[in-house]
Amino acid sequence: MSAIEDARRVIEARLAELEKEREQLRGALKSLSPGNTRPAKPRTSRRSSRSRGSHRSGGKRAARGQRQQEFLSDLSSHPGATMTEIARRIGVSPQQLYPIAHRLESSGAIVKTESGYRPAKDGKRPAADSAAAAKKSSA
Repeated sequence: MSAIEDARRVIEARLAELEKEREQLRGALKSLSPGNTRPAKPRTSRRSSRSRGSHRSGGKRAARGQRQQEFLSDLSSHPGATMTEIARRIGVSPQQLYPIAHRLESSGAIVKTESGYRPAKDGKRPAADSAAAAKKSSA
């Protein structure tokens, strides 16, 4: 008889849930009836802080070229470092450094390796990297 009592309790609990849902649906239906002239709530604007002004958190903007110098300085102290490691030491997000790294790599000042970045010798690409780059561009 215990199983029957358990089933009865489950069914009664479910009926109570359905009754509550029934009342909610009746209320929703009533609010949709033609006689209900209550105006809908006006929507509020959900604009981000960017559209209201500065999106920065109050910190000062770095001087022109400062991040690049910090990047190169850190890289000379830690050759082979990853972008995340460099960013953590400088105190910025890696996303802020990727454009700098790309620009430095394009100019030949740094070299991207499998494990990270390193300064190029004499600010120029090593011969092996230059040959590989030339091979890629001719293909």
